[in-house]
Amino acid sequence: AEQALNTARAELAQVKSRPLRSEVEAAAEQVRQAQAQLAQQRVAVQQAQQSVTQSRAQLQQLQAELNLAATQLERSAALLDRNFISRAEYDQAQTQYQVTEQRVAAAQKAVEVAQANVQAAQAGVQAAQANVKALEARLRTVQIGATPEEIELARQRVADAEQALRVVQQ
Repeated sequence: AEQALNTARAELAQVKSRPLRSEVEAAAEQVRQAQAQLAQQRVAVQQAQQSVTQSRAQLQQLQAELNLAATQLERSAALLDRNFISRAEYDQAQTQYQVTEQRVAAAQKAVEVAQANVQAAQAGVQAAQANVKALEARLRTVQIGATPEEIELARQRVADAEQALRVVQQ
């Protein structure tokens, strides 16, 4: 019972004591690191958005090339019907159309991947923001010290331990 009383008194003293400078500095450093991570995540979002923009531009260019290849294929078919071009020339136009079609499909996938990367980076920003808020709250708690409720709870533990000691001593 005496040991419980001593423990409760030590806890009360610890709760009532002012925060250590090293604890405040450590908490502040954690906040700075979290803010730096947040800044990095924001840069990642910007980079991912730039990638989406570039992927879309490339897709538009390839779609224009596909339209041109389709037009050339139609012309080649008409010229082949009139025997103005060889079958090899027509085959070349057809191959060009098919290759461009595949490049368009690949570019569409690249846009989708880039958009997914933006979403992932945005989720990273949200997580980093939550981390910063949590660490800022912890820093405030360390700077302020214990709340009145925590002090009252520690006092109650001391009183309970004193009562238990009196019971044991009787």
